[in-house]
Amino acid sequence: MKQEHEKSPLVSIIIPIYNTEAYLNACLESVTNQIYTNLEIICIDDGSTDHSVEILKEWIRRDSRIMVIQQEHLGASASRNNGVAKATGDYIAFVDSDDRVDESFIRTMLTAIGESDICVCGFVVWLNGQCVEKSGPASTYTLSREEMVRYVLEKRDETHVVVNKLFAKDILKNTIFPVGYTYEDMYGAVKSALNSKKVQCFPDCLYHYQRRENSSYTAVLPRQLNDLVAVMGLVVEELEQSDLYKKIQDALFWYLLYALRRINQLFLDIPGYEVEEYKTKIQYVLELLNRNKVKIFI
Repeated sequence: MKQEHEKSPLVSIIIPIYNTEAYLNACLESVTNQIYTNLEIICIDDGSTDHSVEILKEWIRRDSRIMVIQQEHLGASASRNNGVAKATGDYIAFVDSDDRVDESFIRTMLTAIGESDICVCGFVVWLNGQCVEKSGPASTYTLSREEMVRYVLEKRDETHVVVNKLFAKDILKNTIFPVGYTYEDMYGAVKSALNSKKVQCFPDCLYHYQRRENSSYTAVLPRQLNDLVAVMGLVVEELEQSDLYKKIQDALFWYLLYALRRINQLFLDIPGYEVEEYKTKIQYVLELLNRNKVKIFI
């Protein structure tokens, strides 16, 4: 194992874990095999009921950099919040426990981040062992705070997720992922962008996202629709309180239109979803558009 200079910054890698025994070894193998070695690896077991805990215990014996925190099942947001609270590193990265990272992930991100607060890389999407997509920045460029908020709202270059990023720890000091919801990445990405001053983006695909086929997909769709609307409301509230609010209303308009389209898509896919509940969600989005003085024509 290559050794880093003793004054190299400590990087905390936070891994939320819930019933991912089939993927966990590969994930931890990729994290512990990083070329950059000055790491603090924080594994948050979110009440797993499979063999994930046993796998973690074995890894603790193998690598002293790994710390395991156990909590009742509260979801990925609570796990991330718990990990950030425990992190002592100068920088923080998030890795999902069914994903993998390139061995140069941390070293390359640390080199690229420079004086920026956040670094964004590209990623590869895998399905059934096959690469099905490559996504992220198409080139190397730097974003201002306002530009980053716009990119996140417009979902450009995968800036709206958190796993393909390296964060200066201070950027996350008041970024609380909303507990109990999916779509938590969007809120975390907006909040961290608002906390930033400068963001560095580059195209190297260093994060490997595992897309899983889910035989019970329709069972989670009602929650997806409800959570999408709830997190959208949190994002809008956060932006309304920001000094950038007036400057990014056009990007907010795009995001709300995306939400309308996504709500319609989910509604059509949900067997038996109440029409009146659907209308309530749509009306809420329209009220947000009106509240933010964005004119739409129907």
